[in-house]
Amino acid sequence: MNDARRTAWQHGSQFVLIPFFIVHYGIFWFVHGIFVFVLFSEQGMRGFELGQLAQVPPTLWGALGLLWLSHGTSFINNYLMR
Repeated sequence: MNDARRTAWQHGSQFVLIPFFIVHYGIFWFVHGIFVFVLFSEQGMRGFELGQLAQVPPTLWGALGLLWLSHGTSFINNYLMR
């Protein structure tokens, strides 16, 4: 009975830990992306606008779509279908 409770708790904790990790990891990369843009731009902080990070070049959309497809397929095959 103790093992069943532990397993239920582990599965329940995933619903909290997975979104927490996704948000935390996303914020981590967003802040580091700002640092990279500011450090390697010619104008530094003077010419930096946060809206620049939201602009995705049209040539990158295909690569992002394939990356999303690859990761989605891997998630379904390796996590959901187990």
